[in-house]
Amino acid sequence: MDNNIKEKMTSNLVQIQDDLRVFETMFNTAIDAVHIQDVSHYPILIAHQEDTIALGLPIIKRSDAASHYDYALSTLEELVGKNVVAQEKVNDFIEKYKASGDSYCILVMIDEIATFAFQARKL
Repeated sequence: MDNNIKEKMTSNLVQIQDDLRVFETMFNTAIDAVHIQDVSHYPILIAHQEDTIALGLPIIKRSDAASHYDYALSTLEELVGKNVVAQEKVNDFIEKYKASGDSYCILVMIDEIATFAFQARKL
């Protein structure tokens, strides 16, 4: 990743951290519901600025909230099914997910770049 992309991602991650603080209760409720309803052991927040995406269930629209991003809630299973995560990378992903402990797993989609980030649930 070149320096311009790294700087842009760092700046965007700071904005996402701000959103996580503001919407912490909403995010926690949505993620906990995925666990409680046994939908998945691997819920994933998606942060994006597209008008629409074909992933997850929308939970926050920046046009309706004081948010930097739109957020959707997805699962590892959906991302594998839609080829966002390659099948051969699933075990590596699960290891990282488990190693991150009680953190948010966030798929950050900015322009043409998509990356996963893990952020502690208590900021």
